[in-house]
Amino acid sequence: MIRLESGEYMFRVRHYFADQTAPRHLEADSIVLDNRLYFPSPSQMNDPLEATPKLKWSKDGAMTRAQIREMIKRQAPTMRFSEQFALRDTIWHRTQHPDRRASFRQSIADWLSASFLGSSLCSFFPQLDYAKWATYGDTGRGYALVFRRSTEWVFDVRGQHFVGDAPLVRMRVLPIEYSETYPEIDLDMDWYESENGWEAIRRGLLTKLDQWKHENELRVIRPGVPPSGQPFRPESLVGVIAGHKASDQLVDHLLALSRKRRSPISVYRSVVEAGLTLPAYEQVAI
Repeated sequence: MIRLESGEYMFRVRHYFADQTAPRHLEADSIVLDNRLYFPSPSQMNDPLEATPKLKWSKDGAMTRAQIREMIKRQAPTMRFSEQFALRDTIWHRTQHPDRRASFRQSIADWLSASFLGSSLCSFFPQLDYAKWATYGDTGRGYALVFRRSTEWVFDVRGQHFVGDAPLVRMRVLPIEYSETYPEIDLDMDWYESENGWEAIRRGLLTKLDQWKHENELRVIRPGVPPSGQPFRPESLVGVIAGHKASDQLVDHLLALSRKRRSPISVYRSVVEAGLTLPAYEQVAI
């Protein structure tokens, strides 16, 4: 038997849809052959309140022209100076009158809420147990993908909300932070400071309630990037595991995909052994 829980790997557990008319029937083919993994929206996650942090204003003061200008420079570095100054004055005037300020602040809060829900992310686990197979792998009838935990995920943010100096962002897997309550994000903080902006994004997309703590989830986030297929380097995927209740049809399908792949991956079958609290894995000959 082979043990894969060494800290070097992470797992993505999926259902298997044998029905060829099912929309996700070819999901395994896309992952294994095309090296693309779907990153869903937070609204598609198992927690209905995922990525919905409470947004609050701690002060009632208006932003200064300098603060607004700096924020615009950070968020829209390619905008011409004349356009930056025009936008700065427009925002500043909207925040001076109390009524206008309230309306403007609500529009900012709405925009940020949409930005969180308009992001995309992908969950992994550092360890597989029977609970995860039961919840995410159709009680052991599905399969799990084995990725290197050191994988670097590169995505394009051109045209999205959170734009830095370069259009490509490199993101590594990050651990979830579990809490008794959902995070609160202070909208009066200096958003034009990149550290503050990243902290707000991190808390909004990487916080879950303590009731999910047993999952010990890892996550790759794409702030401001809508749901879509995410390419990964072929060498990042090292294997695939058929669940302990997987059909021979699924095992044969995974073996066929491995053979078609330019760089074949190992295929395992999860095995239940009496006295062990975690599944073991035996490699299936290709």
